[in-house]
Amino acid sequence: MTIENLLIIYDTDFEKRNWLDWIISHVMFAPPTHRFSGRALIEADQFIFKGYDKKKNENAEIILYRHLITQVYLGYDKTYSHFQVRSSFFWQPIRIQYQNESKDQLDFIYLICNYNHFSTSNKELFEALKIWLS
Repeated sequence: MTIENLLIIYDTDFEKRNWLDWIISHVMFAPPTHRFSGRALIEADQFIFKGYDKKKNENAEIILYRHLITQVYLGYDKTYSHFQVRSSFFWQPIRIQYQNESKDQLDFIYLICNYNHFSTSNKELFEALKIWLS
């Protein structure tokens, strides 16, 4: 399964945001808070994202192994809250919790799929991820 137009941000990226980032994410037609943009491929045992890292201004690849994903959640939380984006009543981010083997801890990554100012494909992607993980 290929996922086009995917926006991603790590939970740790929120700690580095400032008031200007907040203002930009609330300007009309600005995309939601994110660090990476690109596409993903879901294979039998991997979620592979390839795209652009706007923080480092370079291409990026993120690989999440299915056996290391511990939770998939659709909705806002304390980190990615309604406060972070405008039009937040029309869509919700997907949060993936996974075991980071290099740090031996749980990390979080947030996904927004096919954002078009008032809606996303997050519900459909969330359902596909649940089936993939089962």
